[in-house]
Amino acid sequence: NQANSDALPVVAFATGHNEMIDTTTLKQILNTNSFDVVEFNIMTEEIPENTQLIVLATPSTDYTQEELSKLDAYLN
Repeated sequence: NQANSDALPVVAFATGHNEMIDTTTLKQILNTNSFDVVEFNIMTEEIPENTQLIVLATPSTDYTQEELSKLDAYLN
């Protein structure tokens, strides 16, 4: 798929809230299957451009209103 595609689908893993699930294996599977896997700190960074899927891996702390606004804007 990578050879036939100009752009890979982007999967962004949100960090910054002491996520309780280890996503290492999921990231490896996605990378192996032609996804561009990125991490971003939802507290301090914007959602990466062209993100098609955001993974929120069981955060252990609540999101701030600003972070929720970022997610709302992405979903709209």
